[in-house]
Amino acid sequence: MIPSSHCAQILDHIADAVIVADTDGRITGWNAGAQRLFGHDRQELIGQTLAALPIAHAAPRPMAAMLRHVAEQGAWAGETTVTRQDGTRRICATTLAPLFDDDGRPAGTVSIYREAARQASAAPQSLSASADMPGILSHKLINMLSPSVLLIDLLLEEPGLSEQARALIGTIKAGTGDATDLARRLGQLYRTAAPVEPLAPVDLRALMAELPPLARHQEEQEPRPVGREIAFELQLEDVPPIDGNASELRQCLADLLGNAVDAMTQGGTICLRLQDGGDSIIATVQDSGRGMTEAEQTRCLEPFFTTKAAGAGLGLPLCAGIVARHRGRLSLSSTPGEGTACHLEFPVERTAASRPGGASAAYRILYIDDEPIVRRSMSMLLAALGHETDVAANGYAGIDQFKAQAYDVVISDFSMPGLTGRDVAAAIKALRPDTVVLLSTGWQTAQIAPALGEEAVEDGIIEKPVTIDTLKAALSRAMARRSTTRPG
Repeated sequence: MIPSSHCAQILDHIADAVIVADTDGRITGWNAGAQRLFGHDRQELIGQTLAALPIAHAAPRPMAAMLRHVAEQGAWAGETTVTRQDGTRRICATTLAPLFDDDGRPAGTVSIYREAARQASAAPQSLSASADMPGILSHKLINMLSPSVLLIDLLLEEPGLSEQARALIGTIKAGTGDATDLARRLGQLYRTAAPVEPLAPVDLRALMAELPPLARHQEEQEPRPVGREIAFELQLEDVPPIDGNASELRQCLADLLGNAVDAMTQGGTICLRLQDGGDSIIATVQDSGRGMTEAEQTRCLEPFFTTKAAGAGLGLPLCAGIVARHRGRLSLSSTPGEGTACHLEFPVERTAASRPGGASAAYRILYIDDEPIVRRSMSMLLAALGHETDVAANGYAGIDQFKAQAYDVVISDFSMPGLTGRDVAAAIKALRPDTVVLLSTGWQTAQIAPALGEEAVEDGIIEKPVTIDTLKAALSRAMARRSTTRPG
């Protein structure tokens, strides 16, 4: 039995926030971890109620309801958002558990809050640890999908395809894309670094053209009020692609569309607009629904704020997060009784290949990979793009081939037995520093960052599965950087 005189000292040595409350929900104990998390001195809140603390649960429920749940059904575990005294927010893995006295009668509640950042830092770092199994599975799945993605892109380049065949292949491509995204998200379960999303050229015009059929499908699955008619107006300019994650952007646009449909209880028109703003691309989803008051517009991006009876208040904040990860900006304009417009503005980098009439140069490329099927499919893809391509089965063979031939670009797999892709990159740069070296990998960039070191020897990373667009973009960026850094 631990002496009671030691309990307070032990609690203060625990990094997690620990709060003890009596049966009325009034705070009776508060450790140093809670003081750090909430930003309040313990004496400020002793005697206050737990319900008074600025804590939001992932499934929006008042603290009083949570305490009743704990008293009646036992411990609760889930995610909460804590608002600190300085106004900043912290996401926490939280446990609420009942306390009992020596006679087994209810004595109160203990609440334990662990910040998400601390939880991530506690995850095992070694790839051999069992907690990293999701990352290993993610890597293997992406490598398995890579040849299919490459060959689908090649099929779509075939001349003379019927519209039906092109549509069927497009459906297969969308399915493999979703499977790839799922594999990537599986690999993020125990990532210790900040999220680094795989970027590839994304056709926003194509994504927005998908929205009306999606809305009609939802109408069929979840019938709306009788007599309500929703029309769509598309004003989609031809714009250059943006660097982004297609799956995330599709999710964001679908969420905005859902909000627009929900706001139009009497029917009306949804306008989907895509404009080229020069240095940016602006996508707009505009409805003619009930609109928002000034107070609602002020709070609409707050997590858990909602005007819907069954809403969770997470749609717009998640959209804002997705747009921010794409270096963009989400803004709204709304008038009560007239409707709401959500504007997504994304920066765009214009290269010669993205301008009308621009053409990609042809290069002599050496591709190195220990997987035969990936070597064959990548060689076919590079040849289809007009590049003269040689292949090698490992790092040693690749370096020997490089010594015997002159290449503009070397693309090497990152994870190979013997010499790794980074070893190959270092050797190539030592032999001919102006050669562009790209590393392709089924791992996510954040996962291999420690192995890459602080000083990059490679000119870029291509995350598998490689597509025509990602390959073109990677080559374009790397060659553009080489042209700006080359002396003279």
